[in-house]
Amino acid sequence: MRWLESDGRIGMMRRVIAAAKPGLTWPAPVIDAAEGGGFWVAWQQDTDKDGEDLYVRHLGRDLKPSGVEVRLTDFETEKGHVPA
Repeated sequence: MRWLESDGRIGMMRRVIAAAKPGLTWPAPVIDAAEGGGFWVAWQQDTDKDGEDLYVRHLGRDLKPSGVEVRLTDFETEKGHVPA
């Protein structure tokens, strides 16, 4: 993840948010401002053969992770179908 300036220039070096893992799926991670400063980033990942999970992680104002990634859900999918 990188901070972009208002004119689109890269404002800081890249930050690693989570370890690369097999099964990272689309949609791409999303980020939102956190109350009190910093950000929350969320992503969907296929962690096992039976379902997809939703993860979040808090980032500081400098985009450095300020906590561990947290698994929020464990959706079990029907073969060939993704939960809506």
